[in-house]
Amino acid sequence: MEDRKPFSPALFSFIIPIIVLSLVVQPTRYRPILFLPVLGIAYYQVFYTTTGHALTDLSLASSITPYVATAFDFIILTEPQTQLFQLGQKIPSASYSTLWAKIKWALDLLFSQRGIGWIHEPSAKLPPPPFAAHASRVKFIAHQLATALVYFLMWDVCAIYARSTPVFMLGDPPLSEQPFLRKCINTWAWAIPATAALAINHSLLSAVMVGLGIWPISQWRPLFGDWKEAYTVRRLWSRTWHQLLRRVLTSPGQKLRQYLSIPKGSWLSSYTLLYTSFFLSALIHHTADYMMLGRYGGALKFFLSQAFFITIEDSIIALGGRIGFTESFPWRILGYLWVQLWFAYSLPWWIQPEIAAGMMRDGMGYSLILGFWNGNWAPGQVIQEGV
Repeated sequence: MEDRKPFSPALFSFIIPIIVLSLVVQPTRYRPILFLPVLGIAYYQVFYTTTGHALTDLSLASSITPYVATAFDFIILTEPQTQLFQLGQKIPSASYSTLWAKIKWALDLLFSQRGIGWIHEPSAKLPPPPFAAHASRVKFIAHQLATALVYFLMWDVCAIYARSTPVFMLGDPPLSEQPFLRKCINTWAWAIPATAALAINHSLLSAVMVGLGIWPISQWRPLFGDWKEAYTVRRLWSRTWHQLLRRVLTSPGQKLRQYLSIPKGSWLSSYTLLYTSFFLSALIHHTADYMMLGRYGGALKFFLSQAFFITIEDSIIALGGRIGFTESFPWRILGYLWVQLWFAYSLPWWIQPEIAAGMMRDGMGYSLILGFWNGNWAPGQVIQEGV
């Protein structure tokens, strides 16, 4: 890590303009050349630079690597100007009369990671819009700020617990060596802040964008789906978890399916998409870990194992259906326990190296709750005995 250069924000700032340029230029066989500078900048920043702060490195890398995947989709695999349309769009963006119209179209595409408002929107996988088009902007902003506050309090409660737990602050004993019940508790203590941090950013960003009139209220969706849907591992990933990477993870699988002439809708098609998507997700997170750790962590094992486990899960559900079991409330309760057991077992493969590198310690120094309780804002102290 000592041999790595300081992270360059200026160099990082070139990635988005290059992708936008690739979307704006006229379709040409030379357009794929623009993928090379994106890949080169990302490779250098992730593998040869550091901020010296574990959580910041992970956050930056978790932004950089998805941009590479997006660039690969939009520059190499797809001709967006002739294949990707906004709902209601009448002409290809290549026919837009002004440069600004093309740039606006490109920015809308780049920052619509879930495809909301586009023909590739995964409507069945996203939560429905909770606000009507005529909803009050003030009411929406107030709702989003209140949502952000609730998520922050959830984050803060878990942060208080984490700061008093050596497994998070010191990385010892390792999470994988904890008693099973404690492992389940600690899995939630990591998952809730991770989920809350994403939801807070999304809530605040949407409040600003709607407040400025950039986003229409009717196209806004919650970042996460209904948690009641997460009674299988497949449903958790496909319906409850955020779908920010769905397009860039499924597009290569669809191209592979076409190349191999696999019939659409077949079980082979389904599992081609499943394994390709989790392989690419594993690669994105595995690479992002490197910037923080200075080596590869456990993301590859964790994300690839999800595809294998879903295959087993599908087989068990199919077998149960053949012998007469049908979906019911008691079976859903069993399903929630099934999902909990799996993530308590598999999640430590990924997060243990990150915890050991100081991810939780760096990101949980202050507490709003303890600040009000104690009357000060000093960083929390590690309690050596744990909880």
